Order: sequence, then structure tokens, then C-alpha cells
Amino acid sequence: MFNLLLLLSASYWYCLPLIKQRLVGYSEFRLYDVLLAVLILILATRYRRPLKAFFEQDGPGKWLLKFCIWASITYVVTVIWSLSSRNVTWIMVSAIYLFHLWGFVLAYAAFRIFVRNQRQCLRLLDLFLLLGAIQALIICLQSIGVVPRLWSELYDVYGTKTYSGTLGPNRVMPGLSMMLLLAVAGAYWRNMRAVGSGRLLLALGSAGIGLLALGVTGSRTAWVVFAAFCLLSFLIARRQQAGMLALGVVVAALLVVAGPDSIKQRFVEMYRWKLSDKLSQTDDSSLTGQIRAVDAGRLDIWKKGAGGLLSHPWLIPFGAGFNNRYALNQGDSPHNMYLTLVTELGLLGLYLYLRWLHAIWVESRARLALGARAARVSKRVFLPVDMKALLAAMAFGLVSGELLYIYRPTFSLLGIFLFLCAVLNHPAMMSPALDRLQRAARSRSLAGWADTRVADFPGVAHALPQSR
Repeated sequence: MFNLLLLLSASYWYCLPLIKQRLVGYSEFRLYDVLLAVLILILATRYRRPLKAFFEQDGPGKWLLKFCIWASITYVVTVIWSLSSRNVTWIMVSAIYLFHLWGFVLAYAAFRIFVRNQRQCLRLLDLFLLLGAIQALIICLQSIGVVPRLWSELYDVYGTKTYSGTLGPNRVMPGLSMMLLLAVAGAYWRNMRAVGSGRLLLALGSAGIGLLALGVTGSRTAWVVFAAFCLLSFLIARRQQAGMLALGVVVAALLVVAGPDSIKQRFVEMYRWKLSDKLSQTDDSSLTGQIRAVDAGRLDIWKKGAGGLLSHPWLIPFGAGFNNRYALNQGDSPHNMYLTLVTELGLLGLYLYLRWLHAIWVESRARLALGARAARVSKRVFLPVDMKALLAAMAFGLVSGELLYIYRPTFSLLGIFLFLCAVLNHPAMMSPALDRLQRAARSRSLAGWADTRVADFPGVAHALPQSR
């Protein structure tokens, strides 16, 4: 099972279509679609009881499951509306999106259940950094014309300056993927003793090329989310700041000294095109005018989305149905996760989604509390210091788009984020110290631990490494 999960985590970086069909509308199926189908089949036929136990114990998992169930219930409304509107194609499209939602959530559960120790967690993260660095290199080479664009003419609508490797033609997908790559690299440097010197070099190289790629993607949303993450990581994650500062200094020095001038020039051009030139051309010097100059019409889109929702107030409690934004005759999405959730799943759907995000925050706090005690007996404990900052930055970014959802432009981004939540917050990251902690608790040799049980931390007890 671990090898399947290793392959699945790698497939999240490859979003080019494997299969295309035009029998009913147009749909593309990717490598992770095939692997998710295999994983769901295995879980449904062999691991139903462990899966049920997991969702009963795991904090974020409980709310994810409830969110998926509610989305599935409202999908019935989407089917009825599509039939009445003679839009049968949308039934299939929405079914594929629902499959992705369930698939990513069940994959999250599998990463938690079947990854048993810190070594496996770090292998998954090593592969994440390696593939992310390769993807970043492809993006940088595309920006200077060495590697051609890999997407078909179907995606020409996103423009000729979309450098995205195999991640997706929309700039936000490669941009945020690079941001998540940098977050994992930072986590390695915050946990120097746990990962070792070899992994620190891997993280350093990934961070350097990832930062360049983040710049040339031209995603303003990703730039803002990354800036928010950096700020919050210093405000919220107060532990082990030396590692993060060291990474920042070394990467900055490397980029200045060894960064290719052609790629740095491409980043400067992208910055001018997406920000500085637009600001200099506007005649409105007010804050609203400055925002309108660079927001790609977001304010107007939000107003349209909110207006459409307020003109159909009966949809606000329970929504128009999963992926049924066309019920409001708006066509495009509101480009705001919270507005989209109320539109499709109502206030109930928004509540379940926010409870999931809150559960990640609570779990991260619990992991840090447990990790602080575990670090007293082992220096190899991996602490998810930046998870709360990453969560807060992503929640902020949801204002400008459906980043953690199942819409086509973001492809596997939800899967990547859930993968990182599963692995970075995995209790097995503290496995080198857990046995010693429990022995210390029994002998009361560690002050304060004897009164604290591992089971007090949501999601820890069921996921502790077990002998086979």
C-alpha cells in the first residue's frame, strides 16, 4: 500500500491528461484519476473497518467526511436541475468533480492510516521536494524558451506567458504548488536534526529553484499567499526560527550569486507586466483604484457573485447544489472560495468547510504540544511548526479563488494540500520519541507527561506506528 501512496503523491505533480473522451461533453482523465480509482477500490474491498475507525477518531477527517457527504447529497439537486435544463453533460462533469473530492479525501485518510513511521513520512516528503524541484526547473526553462509549452490549444485562453510545466495552464496552480514546495523546504530547515544534512541540501536546492519558478509563474495570488505565509510563519511559528532564517539567507545569496540572469530578467518582466506597469497606468490613486488596477477584475466578479446570491436568497441556507453555479445564471465561478461554497452548498457547506480548516489548526496545536514534550527525549522529532501559518495563509488566499476545491484550473492542488496536512502533521513524525515518552510516563520520570495520554491528542492513537 505504501508504494501505491508513494506513486499517488508523485502523480499530483503530473496533471497532463492521459485519456480524453468526447462522448458526453469533453473530459480529461489524469494519472492520479487512475490511481485514486485503484485506491478507492482497495479501501472499499479490504479496509472498510480501519477507514471507519479513522474517520471516527481523526479531527480533520471527521469534518472532511461530513463535507463530502453533504456535497454528495446536494449533487442530487444538481442532477435534477441539469435534467430540467437539458444540460446532461453537466451531470457527468459534476460527477467527475465529486469523484475527485472523495478521492482526495480518501487519499488523505490512506496517508494517515498506512504510513507507519517517520522514515516513510520523510520518503514521501523527499519525493515531494525532488519532483517539485524538477517541475520548477521545467517552469524556469519554459520562461526562457528552452522547453515548449506542454498543454494543448484547448488552454490557449490562459495566454502565451503561462509557464506551468505539467501542473496546469492556470498560473495559480503552478504558483501555489511552488509556494507549498517552499513551505516543505522551510519545514526541513526548521527540523535540521530530524532530517539530516543530505535532506537539508535537497531542501536548499528545491527552495532556490522553487523561488525562481514562483516568480516567473506570474500568479499574483500565489505571490500574496507566499508573502502572507512568510509573515505568519515568523509571527505564529516562533520556535526554531534559526533554521528558517538560515534557509532564507542562503537561498537569497545563491540567487544573487548563481541565479541565471535570463531567468531573473524574466521574473522582473513578469513583475512589471502583472503589477508595476498596471499600477503606473491607472489614474485612480485611491486604495480601491490601486487594487482594481491589479486584481484582474476580482472586485467586480465578487460583486457579481454576491449579487447573484442575494437575488436568490432561498439558496443561502443549503445552496444550489454541488458544482451547480449555473443555477444562478452566472457562468464563471465567483473566484472566491467562501462565496462559491455558499452558492453551491449553502451556509451549511461553508460551516463544514470552516470546521475542517479549524480542525487542522487544532490538530497542529496538539502536535506541537506533544512534540515539545517528545523533543525532550529525542532530537529526531519532526515538529510541524509552520502548519498553522500555512493554513492561515491558504485560508486568506481562498478569498481570491477556489484554491482548495475541485475546479479544473487548480487540478490536484486540493490533493497536494491534503497530502501535506496528512504527512507534516502525522503523529509518526514523532515516532522516534513516542515509545520512550510512554515508558517515561509509566515511570513518571518526565515531569508532566504522566498525566497526559497519547489518546488525548486527536488522531494520534490510531496512527501510531504498529508492528506488522
